[in-house]
Amino acid sequence: MRPGVCWLACTVLALCASPVGAQPLFHCEHDWTIEIGGGRYGFRDVVQTPGEFRWTQVWVAGRPFEPLHQPADRWMLAVPAVAPVLAVRYLTAPWGSAAGRRGAQ
Repeated sequence: MRPGVCWLACTVLALCASPVGAQPLFHCEHDWTIEIGGGRYGFRDVVQTPGEFRWTQVWVAGRPFEPLHQPADRWMLAVPAVAPVLAVRYLTAPWGSAAGRRGAQ
């Protein structure tokens, strides 16, 4: 068979194949997310269909964090955000201290 005919036959089969018989590989079992301004926030339990492997996704601003699968996402849960740390530092500093002012000697 000629290579052009084989390529054309494969292309036609690939484009005309129906996805109706396909089963989803992952499905969402519990969805505790809300959508605000186009971004998702909350938790979602995901199940991998063959094998029933389960994990939880943490959704922040439309990006899923999966601490079980991706080691870099563990830092999001381990390291606190900068804004809350600065807020606590500001609120717990003594009122009369000059530690936060520039040029104080």
